[in-house]
Amino acid sequence: MKSNNIDNKQETGNTVIFITSAELGRGSAELGAILMKNFMYALIENKELPRSMLFINSGVQLTCENSPVLEHLMNLREQGVEILSCGTCLDYFKIKEKLCVGQVTNIYTILERINKAAKVISL
Repeated sequence: MKSNNIDNKQETGNTVIFITSAELGRGSAELGAILMKNFMYALIENKELPRSMLFINSGVQLTCENSPVLEHLMNLREQGVEILSCGTCLDYFKIKEKLCVGQVTNIYTILERINKAAKVISL
């Protein structure tokens, strides 16, 4: 059985990050994209990584081709963070075949991860 703990540098906690948009915050989409990229970079540098990152709505675009944060998400995945994207959302945006990091999931699994988490951070 594969452990979610990371050797040496960082460990995954029992935190879930729930990403509901491709941008961070409301207002300027351009600023929101910059803030999301900065957030992902800072997350990699953080002492404790989340156990899972759940992507819904336009947030699924971040896990697909041409994402400005794809490199950061791949780095997080390599460090043991589970990356899950909503299949219904990927289908809605017609980008399921462009998924580059993580796995396709459904709302039941997303709800399960949220319910089992000690802490959920929603962006």
